[in-house]
Amino acid sequence: PKIPRHGYRCCVPGCQNHIWLHMHHLVPYAENGPTLPENIVPVCTGCHGLVHDGKLIITGCPETGTLEFRDAEGRLLEPTPL
Repeated sequence: PKIPRHGYRCCVPGCQNHIWLHMHHLVPYAENGPTLPENIVPVCTGCHGLVHDGKLIITGCPETGTLEFRDAEGRLLEPTPL
């Protein structure tokens, strides 16, 4: 079987949480964002809250591995290996 691209854990750099994962739409579902692999990333409850509070910004395409993570000030968070 194919191993999920984020190794069964939150995709946010530095977060090792592997429980209470949510599937976050990069383009919001309410704005017609598709529920397809290229628009969804796994995030834990805490990181998901940060995204929706505007404190964590996730952009890019998970299928191509071109995700970028920025804080509320626009600073790039460094990726961490799986």
